[in-house]
Parts: sequence; C-alpha cells; structure tokens
Amino acid sequence: MAVSAIAAASASAPTQPPLRTGLWEQHHSQTLNGMDFDVPDFIVDQARQAGVDMSQDGRSERLCITPQNIASIGQPNASALPACRKENIRLSGKSLDLKLVCRDETGAGEGHVHVIFDGPTYYHGTFDFTGTHQLFGDNMLPLEFAGKVTGRWLSPACKVRR
Repeated sequence: MAVSAIAAASASAPTQPPLRTGLWEQHHSQTLNGMDFDVPDFIVDQARQAGVDMSQDGRSERLCITPQNIASIGQPNASALPACRKENIRLSGKSLDLKLVCRDETGAGEGHVHVIFDGPTYYHGTFDFTGTHQLFGDNMLPLEFAGKVTGRWLSPACKVRR
C-alpha cells in the first residue's frame, strides 16, 4: 500500500530511482496493533473495482509503473490517501524516506515510509503508522500499523490481470 502511494504520485522528482517501467508485482505483510493483518474483503473488492489487480488476501498486487510514476516518486503533493500529506521527503537514487501525516473527521496519525531501490528490477521497504480512528460514534480506537513491502519487475508489458 505504501509503495503504491509512492508509484501513484504526480510531478517530477529531482533524483529518480533506477526502476524499469512495465509490470511489477508487489508483496506486503503488515500488522495492526501487533497482530497479522490481511486487507479486509470489502477493501480488496473496492481495489479490484478500481482496476487494481490484487490478491484475495490483499497481500500482493500487480501494477503498471510508467515513466510518469517514476518521475513522481517522493513528491509532496501526491498521495493515494486523500487525507494524508507527505513531509520531510528525502529521495536519492537509491532510497526514499518520508513522513506521512494524516487527518480527517475519522481520525489522525503519523507514519514513516522507507524504501530501498536495490536496482532496476527490485525494491524493498518498511512502513509504520501510529494514530487513532473513529469507531462506533465518538469512540476513538488507537492504531499501530507496521509492515514490509517488496516489489519486483516482471516484464516491459503492462498487462496487469492475472
């Protein structure tokens, strides 16, 4: 999810990572409040309806990375999460670090994303997020979300359906 947000950003980055364009497969594992977390079925269904080729457990997806996606990695004005903004962005040709700050009527929190671009065909990274989320009326649930992500290039063709 975190790296999908990175790939979905817009604008031009001063130092671009050495990634190939084309079809990529991304795998992630995450915990929510210390327990393994699979993406809920309704979110997987929403992602699939939006054109994301996601596995049923939400732990992997295939996506097309374009030259525009690569040029936009690390830009502050773009996030796949509308209630979030990126801050303290540090991008080199080999890594990306940023702080993610989110706030809307259902909750708030902050997190960190760290991605290493191991070469043109592989990346790996970590992400964490701590905050609160509204659940049942005015009750705020504390959230601690953490995970790991890997991505690997599959082919220059962007056919994403499995």
